[in-house]
Amino acid sequence: MVEIGFSWFLKCVFMRKNVLVFLWVVMIVAFASCKKDDPTVLEISSENISIDSVGGVARVEVTSNKAWEAIALVDWISLSQTTDKGNGELIVTASNMVSDADREATVTIKTSNGVMKQILVQQSPRIKKSGLADITLYISGITSASVKCRMSVVNDYGNEVTEQGFCWSTKAIPTIEDDFISVEDTVAVIAGLTENTKYYVRSYAKNSKGVSYGRQLEFITKAISKADGRIAKGFLVCDTVQVYFSSGNVQYRPTENSWRFAEKQSDMIGIRNSQASAEYDGWIDLFGWGTSGYGVAPYATSPTYSLYGDGDKNISSTNYDWGVYNGFAGGTSGMWRTMTNAEWSYLLYNRPNASLLRGLAMVEGVAGMVILPDTWTLPEECAFNEKATTYSDNSYSTFEWLLMQGNGAVFLPAGGNRYGTNVIGGGTEGYYWSATSAGEYTAYSISFTEKSVTGDRSYRIYGRSVRLVQNLQ
Repeated sequence: MVEIGFSWFLKCVFMRKNVLVFLWVVMIVAFASCKKDDPTVLEISSENISIDSVGGVARVEVTSNKAWEAIALVDWISLSQTTDKGNGELIVTASNMVSDADREATVTIKTSNGVMKQILVQQSPRIKKSGLADITLYISGITSASVKCRMSVVNDYGNEVTEQGFCWSTKAIPTIEDDFISVEDTVAVIAGLTENTKYYVRSYAKNSKGVSYGRQLEFITKAISKADGRIAKGFLVCDTVQVYFSSGNVQYRPTENSWRFAEKQSDMIGIRNSQASAEYDGWIDLFGWGTSGYGVAPYATSPTYSLYGDGDKNISSTNYDWGVYNGFAGGTSGMWRTMTNAEWSYLLYNRPNASLLRGLAMVEGVAGMVILPDTWTLPEECAFNEKATTYSDNSYSTFEWLLMQGNGAVFLPAGGNRYGTNVIGGGTEGYYWSATSAGEYTAYSISFTEKSVTGDRSYRIYGRSVRLVQNLQ
């Protein structure tokens, strides 16, 4: 009985093991069969594309569960990518037509296992046939927050253009439903862009037949790098040049022959500038024009006009410029410069939205003027009145100003004016030198009070504030 029972037990175990093995085999085969039978998915958002004769762009959404490649066998079509895996976007760009003959081509999208979809791209001189305006577009002067655009109407085909301009977006194929600007001239600066961002731009024109668009161009705004001594937001000082401001006004210590930027933007030395001399062991921040230490000492108070600058020449790019001759914030000479009179004027009056980007203010109890960067976001905790008529109309505590400064705001304290050793207007009037000569005895500067913000020409022997800038690369 014992022997029979044991034999029966082994037989059962062996049979059960075979059953389990069989079940595992069935499951593996079934899984492999399911995986093999998994259907290929390949869908495209459009099978037909029509593009204007001036050239243009079309976006095609590709839906797939396989790797795929895109193929175009003509040189007038370019693709944003030729391979991808899974879902993706394909941008098809057609170049400008050089003849009046219609043309078409096929873009093929094929999966790794041979499933295909095709897109028919057609291009014809529709603009000429429809009477819409034929326009061009060129861009230049790309900065971290702006780009200069130029357009021209090649032909209106007998239908007068009633409006023209530029439209742009971070997505391809912008229209006037996106951001746009209309212009009377053929040139405009698009400002208020985000740094280090890809944009698409097209020119547009309206006439009685509708709206036509020029070819699409793309560009990437420059990134703003963080560096010692600079406020890392850009300020346009002409159509194509953007600058950083230094973190504070220029200061000098005679006994050490040392330079620095003020530790805070609101720092100003005021009446103590009257002590300026070779033996003075404090800091000064009001300087005669061109007193970089090259040829004449920074603490000079002499009434002799010929000591200041180099005759009737500008100090731009010369050693008479404080930033060109000296190193600041751990840097070397030539890293900073003084703005020209034309640049000050453009910044304060002519850049896009200039009147909305400056205003009188009190920062930590110090009177002066706030200038805001081209790309500006007001902190929620702060207010700003660009129409301020008194310094107290905009008043910022230390905390509030840190928020403003963090978003790129610049503050020019009202440091006053020095004549010889007599300082007047400190705390109520601000005067800042430019690098531009106004004659043998005078130079241009900007000034502000509670009554006005203006440019003026002043005697070079006056001691005035200096704020340096650095070109944004």
